[in-house]
Amino acid sequence: MILILFMMSCHLDYDIELSESDLGLMGGYCFYGAKNFNILSYTKQTKRVLFSISLCAIFFIVMYFFGPSLEKGRCYDYNIFKDKEIDGIVVNKFRNPNEHSYPTLMIKNFNSDSLQSLILSSDTTDTYNALNISDTILKRKGEDQLFLKQNGIYKFLNRIDFGCDHK
Repeated sequence: MILILFMMSCHLDYDIELSESDLGLMGGYCFYGAKNFNILSYTKQTKRVLFSISLCAIFFIVMYFFGPSLEKGRCYDYNIFKDKEIDGIVVNKFRNPNEHSYPTLMIKNFNSDSLQSLILSSDTTDTYNALNISDTILKRKGEDQLFLKQNGIYKFLNRIDFGCDHK
């Protein structure tokens, strides 16, 4: 932040006296040839701009180190997917406009006659495009494998991968 202030003060070409020891710490010269500057001599508008830039920089640094990561979201989606038990037919397939246009499958379960949504937002295997309406699929609880029924036999379709490294 001090470097930014130093660079901006040099660019603005202020000519206010500093002691020789201060100049010695900075090498005596700025990038644009001005030798002297004083932060206190900035206008209110310049101080506001510098304050805003500093605040934004601090915000982005904090978010980078302490904010949520995409990895956590992918792992959360993976765990929700893994916890589902599916044995049914795909009755609808769409990109949900209320959920960031996530690819969504609506499945009618054979066991309970209920509709279940399967959101494949982070799936890297393109399973959404491989499935069609009226396909019969099977997924056991606790697994990430999806089976497609063809000619009366369930065949392995895909191992769903949400890009989660901590499976």
